[in-house]
Amino acid sequence: MHLYDDSFLAYLAGFIDGDGSISFSARRYGITIAQKDRALLEVLSCNLHGGAIHCDKRSGVHTLALGRLLSRILTRELLPFLRKPHKYANACRIASVPNVGRQPRN
Repeated sequence: MHLYDDSFLAYLAGFIDGDGSISFSARRYGITIAQKDRALLEVLSCNLHGGAIHCDKRSGVHTLALGRLLSRILTRELLPFLRKPHKYANACRIASVPNVGRQPRN
């Protein structure tokens, strides 16, 4: 089952390949897109049904940061459309993170 249309996913993958970041480390992972045009990021956030937009006051660059759950869901659908090898590799790592709930603290 696909949550997003293929044309939207292709557009978003191109956007991420150009102006975005897919990061993965042992403790953190996610997708971010940086852009001067806040309105475009708001449209993307609305279509994705999530994400938070922050602005760097000095540079005026806005960043759309997608949370862990949305990043996990989205990377699985973006894989066929990503072209940058390092972004594809990180997307594969995120997509392989198991859907495990929060573990209770001891």
